[in-house]
This record gives sequence, C-alpha cells and structure tokens, in this order.
Amino acid sequence: RALVTGSKGENVSVKIYEQPNGDSVGEFVPLSIGQYRIEILYANQPVVGSPFFANAYDPQALEIVNMPKDLIAGSENFLEVNLSRVGNVDFDIKVVAPSGNVLPVTFEGQAYIKKIRLVPIELGAHRISLMLAGQQINGMPITLNAIDSRLPNACLLYTSPSPRDAHE
Repeated sequence: RALVTGSKGENVSVKIYEQPNGDSVGEFVPLSIGQYRIEILYANQPVVGSPFFANAYDPQALEIVNMPKDLIAGSENFLEVNLSRVGNVDFDIKVVAPSGNVLPVTFEGQAYIKKIRLVPIELGAHRISLMLAGQQINGMPITLNAIDSRLPNACLLYTSPSPRDAHE
C-alpha cells in the first residue's frame, strides 16, 4: 500500500500495479508544485526508508526574459530565466558553439531569477538548452546567432524632397 501526501497536505490518489515478477509499481499525479511525502507500507508497516520525499515541478512555467535577438561574439551577453513558478528543482543551461564546443556560462541573481552570462568566441549559430532536474525542457534547444559587432551596419536614410525641390 502507498500513501501520498501533497505539498499542501492533501491526500493524493495512488494507483498500484502488480508486476508479473510479484513487485508492485505505484503511480500518482502531482496536483501542484512542491514536496510530496510518499509512505510505502508492507503488511501495514513502513518499508525501510519510508517515508520518501519527492519534489514536483512544472517545466512549462519556466520563463525566459530579456532574450537577446543575437549574441555579440567576444562580448558579455546576458539572458534571464524566471523560475519562480517552476518549483524547487535543479536548473542548468548548456550552450553549444558552432564547433560543438560547450561554452562556459555563469549564473547571477536571486533564487528564482537567474541572470545567465556567456561570452561566445565563435561566429554563428549557438544552441542553448535549458534543463530542469537534468532533463532538457520541451522546445529546446533554442538557437541564437553570434555576430561580429565590428562589422559595419548599413542603413538607408530617406529624406523627402523639400517643396522647393519639387518645383524645380
């Protein structure tokens, strides 16, 4: 038998499936983010190590803020990640340069707002993967292009003719 208590003290329904080898597998669906208490009983006695604790998190609640359009090669680049609605889970990021080398990154900021600093040294497409609990988040990797800030930018300036020029 298994008893699961949710992060807000609620009882959570558990389905138990008997396996052909005689083992049992329990399954439950977390109702909210937070820590869950899982008590496993055999002959109405807790098994060794019980209760167990697990954290439920919501990877879809991760929000990327201040995402640059492009990266500037040879310069510090920043993006921010808001984890405030995700839950208590390990966060990591992996940035892969066009050559396949993994780019070092550093984190700054508070517990739930992470400011990520990276300095690309190669031009071209950099693949950025955000991970929670060691698992890549759906929709990853995203790609940002590292450009050379020293290359000139062309711009077209248009001025309308003055009324006097129109009559000449």
